[in-house]
Amino acid sequence: MEFEVNIKAIHDIRVRTALYHLSDIYNMDETGLYWKLVPDRSLSTEQLSGLKREKARISLALTGNRDGTERVPIWAIGTAKKP
Repeated sequence: MEFEVNIKAIHDIRVRTALYHLSDIYNMDETGLYWKLVPDRSLSTEQLSGLKREKARISLALTGNRDGTERVPIWAIGTAKKP
C-alpha cells in the first residue's frame, strides 16, 4: 500500500514541476563534514587503539538548479555557541 502512495506522490510532483522551466527548479542537499575526525584504521588495516575520536562537525548545504546553469555558493553551518 505504501508503495502505491509513493508512486502517486512522485507522479504528482513530476506533473507539477512540468509547468516550470528547468532553470526555475532548484534542489538543495545537506551533507556533514567531520573535519577533525582522524581515521580509526591505519594503512595496515589494523584498528588503532587509544585514540579519542574528535567529532567536530560542520554541515554543508549544496544548492543548484535543475539544468545546471546556476549553482548557489556552498553554505557552511557550524556549531552554535548556545544551542
